[in-house]
Amino acid sequence: MADTKNPFIELLPPTTDYVTYLTFIEHNLTEEHLPVLHEVLQDSELTINIGWVRSLSVIPDFQAHVPFA
Repeated sequence: MADTKNPFIELLPPTTDYVTYLTFIEHNLTEEHLPVLHEVLQDSELTINIGWVRSLSVIPDFQAHVPFA
């Protein structure tokens, strides 16, 4: 894996939880971090879990703007 002193690696779960890790990505992602993030996201368990975190975070917003019959 890439340089372990990179925060995208140091903060990987279980060091942080999935919500915290996704929040870190959202607030710190730059073009220079894309190669490391690409490498990190090869972990399917991590990708699935942060994907669910992201999906669940948009549901309240979605429900607030879509009228249901």
